[in-house]
Amino acid sequence: MPAQVELSGLLMVLPREPERSATPDTDGAPGMPTGNDVRLVTDDGTSVALDGGALTGARSGDAFTGVLAVDRRVVDELRGTSAPPTTDVGALLGDELDVALTVVTADIDPLTAAAVSPRAHTVDVMYLSTSSSDRPAASAFSKPVSRLSEFWSTQSNGQVSKITRPSAVRFATVKKAIACDPGAAWAYASGRSGFNRTGPSSGDRSSYYWASTRGAHLVVIVPGALCGVGNGLGTIGSVTSGGTTWSSVPTSPSRWDGVVFHEIGHNLGLGHSNLQACAHPRVDAGAGSSTCQQQPYADYYDVMGGGFSAATGHSNDHDIAALNVTHKAALDALPRSGSLRRVAISAGTQQTFTLQAASAASGLRGLEIVDPATSARLYAEYRSGGGRDAGSFYTEYSAHQGARDPMYAPGVRILKFPCTVGTASCESADSLILRNWTGPSTYRMSFAAGDDFVSYRTNSAGSSSVRVSVLSTGASSARVLVSFDSRLPSLQAPSVEITGTPRYYRTLTATSTGAWTSGTTVRYQWLRDGAAIPGATASTYQVTADDADRLLTVRVIGTAPGHARRVVVSPARRASGAWDPVTVSGVVTFPAGASAFDRTGVRVVAYPEGEQPPGAGAPPSTAVNATSGAYSLTGLPPGRWRFAATPGPGEWVGDRERQRDLGTGWHGGALVREN
Repeated sequence: MPAQVELSGLLMVLPREPERSATPDTDGAPGMPTGNDVRLVTDDGTSVALDGGALTGARSGDAFTGVLAVDRRVVDELRGTSAPPTTDVGALLGDELDVALTVVTADIDPLTAAAVSPRAHTVDVMYLSTSSSDRPAASAFSKPVSRLSEFWSTQSNGQVSKITRPSAVRFATVKKAIACDPGAAWAYASGRSGFNRTGPSSGDRSSYYWASTRGAHLVVIVPGALCGVGNGLGTIGSVTSGGTTWSSVPTSPSRWDGVVFHEIGHNLGLGHSNLQACAHPRVDAGAGSSTCQQQPYADYYDVMGGGFSAATGHSNDHDIAALNVTHKAALDALPRSGSLRRVAISAGTQQTFTLQAASAASGLRGLEIVDPATSARLYAEYRSGGGRDAGSFYTEYSAHQGARDPMYAPGVRILKFPCTVGTASCESADSLILRNWTGPSTYRMSFAAGDDFVSYRTNSAGSSSVRVSVLSTGASSARVLVSFDSRLPSLQAPSVEITGTPRYYRTLTATSTGAWTSGTTVRYQWLRDGAAIPGATASTYQVTADDADRLLTVRVIGTAPGHARRVVVSPARRASGAWDPVTVSGVVTFPAGASAFDRTGVRVVAYPEGEQPPGAGAPPSTAVNATSGAYSLTGLPPGRWRFAATPGPGEWVGDRERQRDLGTGWHGGALVREN
């Protein structure tokens, strides 16, 4: 059975960055790692890898306190080393083994900032190399920072108002082991040999950037000839936070933009831009499909994709094109009032729209299409090759290649997120570009006038659930027709009722009678007087004080490929404010040598933590038996309580408190008191 350790500190979230090739195979390497790695940085600077579903949606700088599972054999082995017996097991794991600890329980306090719109960001820039002879001039950094500021200011819709460099660029000659290791480079650049910042973690000075809401970024630049051109790493943050970045760049500062912009994008909370690589003729994956895999970085139109250098000499490391529609949606940089339109079958089975170019500064620039078969969101954008895209890779490459290789031509593009924008599961999610098959082994990344995007075939009639037809394209806009299949069969669905007693702190369950169609994915949402209860999305729900005398229902949503979505709502149950009293008994352990005088008058007091139900009253207390130390508290409401032994007339100090989560049963135990 695994041992458990409790650790606390700050979370550092990093994208999994496979090494990027300067001339990648167009079929890529499906199955390469995607997603994020999460590390816990303790106050003394120890860094421990973490794993577990509780980390979904975490960002750099979030405060973490939790219990972690550790293989007991590993713990025994570590404790048998020459390390002092008081050495923390978590620190040993971080320093010695660097294994990921599984999170058993977690309390994560998100790093948040007051709403500031717009917010100015800053960059501290340091150039590390193994020789002073290959350094660019200090003046060479001004234009890249200016381009960085212009790009993220416009592509965030002004949420990043500007990016400035308040301090002079710093240079240092270091060993390759430091220059080419992002963590070592950040430690050097943020430490006494660099900008010497002080962050929330006293043992990790780079936390000044990645664990704060001041919008400060550490940009470490290293020569690509030393560490591999195009490689980089950046911490995952948000549009209001900062972060650390490490970029291995070409010699010319005019070609730094691709990797530097990309890593700052991670600091702002963005994931990668990948390709949904499916076997012909599929363009997307249905439930349980094994015919599609993500190809990391392969959306070369977008800055959050990978670096691409074609044999023709064209590359995407300069003249960066507009950010794609999915990432703009994630940044909330496309106002839904007119720039991003949700398209659903409820408005008609055929709907026509005029899309402005993705590079435009205003107008309708994105469609969020809700697939009626799966509830997934597809996104449509138009790449015209004009505006800020005029000198970009896809524009220049397609103009050079013409009909010989139209893979990266202008046109309407269809993308998706494997999540719902705005939810925790979508934090730093990777976007996916969907192919336009032109033959059994040939495809394009966009759709020209006359082309149709057809989602994967789903129902028995062989029709599609979503079709996007490109009616026309022009210099600044494209007309598209979105069609939905109205013949999708309905799901078989059970009836649903709420079982359990609707009293405070009791657990209710959404109980089904009957069965869903095979392969159905089911989601739950509990409602109070018809309004969704935030976070109540499991099949069970614990009644709270806010539910007293309110009507509770549960909405169950079923989706399955080839079927129309089905929604089932339970009959309402009225919750009661009444609660079941709990009795807590235990024993206070008196210190050795405590006199009768010391034992007299000691009491145990219960303090509520969190909400209390109606009529709970003041914190209760009870006297402790001066001989046995026994106590018994009756009539407590269920909930989270903290118990403490109060001093008698003696000189005792150092009370130890215990916390308990009280259900509706009897609870006992010992409350220990120490000198």
